[in-house]
Amino acid sequence: MKGAIPLGRVLGIRIGIHSTFFLIIAWMAWLGWQYAGWSASLWAIGMIVLLFSCVILHELGHSVVALQFGVEVTSITLLPIGGVAAMRSIPDTPWQELLIAVAGPAVNIVILLIMVPLLGFPDLIEAPLIPQSIRELMDWLIRANLALVVFNMVPAFPMDGGRVLRALLAMCFSYTTATAWATGAGRVVAVLFVVLGMRWNPFLALIGVFIFLGAGGEYRNVQIKEALRPYTVADLMRRNFGRVRGIDAVRSCLEAYHQDGHEHFIVEGVDGSLRGLLPASVWMAVLKERGPDEWIGRHMIQRYMSVSPNMALHESIWELSALNQEVFPVFVDRDIVGLLVMKDLRAIALPQQSQPPPAEQQFETERRFRLRAKRWVDMG
Repeated sequence: MKGAIPLGRVLGIRIGIHSTFFLIIAWMAWLGWQYAGWSASLWAIGMIVLLFSCVILHELGHSVVALQFGVEVTSITLLPIGGVAAMRSIPDTPWQELLIAVAGPAVNIVILLIMVPLLGFPDLIEAPLIPQSIRELMDWLIRANLALVVFNMVPAFPMDGGRVLRALLAMCFSYTTATAWATGAGRVVAVLFVVLGMRWNPFLALIGVFIFLGAGGEYRNVQIKEALRPYTVADLMRRNFGRVRGIDAVRSCLEAYHQDGHEHFIVEGVDGSLRGLLPASVWMAVLKERGPDEWIGRHMIQRYMSVSPNMALHESIWELSALNQEVFPVFVDRDIVGLLVMKDLRAIALPQQSQPPPAEQQFETERRFRLRAKRWVDMG
């Protein structure tokens, strides 16, 4: 995750702390100082360190079970509102997702089973705001782990309880339907949190907003995944694409677009080897800013990721999107056989966000660009 400060690795998983996390440390230190001076500030910071140590263990619980099912876990990041384990995918098998979801709260239950027999169960009502002794700190930690179990099992995305609810529903309904029901439950809980938070605790309202956005994002992710499930790269790649040389001018792209409709190009060396990529957004921007005689070699993209034609798109869409790459060359052995264009994937996965403009507007836009292109070509 961007903005994360690395803390190390556990089981090959990167552990990081987001830079905004220090805001909550500063806030707790200020609360401690307000409560009982600098001594209480140090105890408050100790509270946060212990709490988020438990959060890391919680996320590692999810991660260890996910690894057992072959799910790649890339990182765990601490945020002011909790921890996030970044997984490449979530298993489609409901019972596997169920086990992954409950593994996190199970870690907190194990912590409680260790601490409560040794220290006893603390009073949940009469408790100091900031602990100022080891015993008070341990009592607070017991309450915190109990809160983590209860809070995470709320049936709302992106909480663990929301994933448990979806996994249970997916045993009877389709994955998309189960996600829709779990998302609806999450939004109801989110609105309830916002209403209660606005009256009693602004932080609860913030969590409600987070849950509401997370629920919508989860459903959108499932829609994208299900829309792309039938396709591999070979199904959606463009087999007809433009070829230019690094020594050519941008005019070559313009002519190819005008004559053949090519938007994206591979850039070849004089020996025919692949030297780079020239997506539509790049050469069109160069054309607008520097004119048709600008040298292609100055602007081609030389660092890129390639894909294979048999890659399943529903499994790799998030990895491809994270790279912020407009086009991907498709190779068989060492031969380029096509270009995978992210715009084409979005048109299938999110058709409501990829609708073309009205026919008249689309025609007029294309007519103006082609007239401008023809003028540039004629000028050459």
